[in-house]
Amino acid sequence: AISSMTLDAEDVVTKDNLISISVHPLPQSVTAPATATFTVTAAVTGGDTISYQWQKQEGGSGAWSNVGTNSNSFTTNATSVGADNGDKYRCVLTATNAQPVTSKAVRLTVA
Repeated sequence: AISSMTLDAEDVVTKDNLISISVHPLPQSVTAPATATFTVTAAVTGGDTISYQWQKQEGGSGAWSNVGTNSNSFTTNATSVGADNGDKYRCVLTATNAQPVTSKAVRLTVA
């Protein structure tokens, strides 16, 4: 049997603010061992503060892993063709009172 549950008004969590990305990261092409920098430009309503979590997808497929710091840009380490060519990067943006937003995923090309 499924029991019904009532929620009091204070139990309902609403996310009132909105994160909007105005500039998504752009694909980067570098010649090893150069670094690559990805940048996202975003705003949030209601005076909230955005937190940034950059993620990398090895070889452009499979699971995403967290990289980088809480910044609107992320710079890779020195690149190598074998290890970094084809990796994808994206940024997950969060704020206390807003739904998370994820940027477009873009490819790193290393020659």
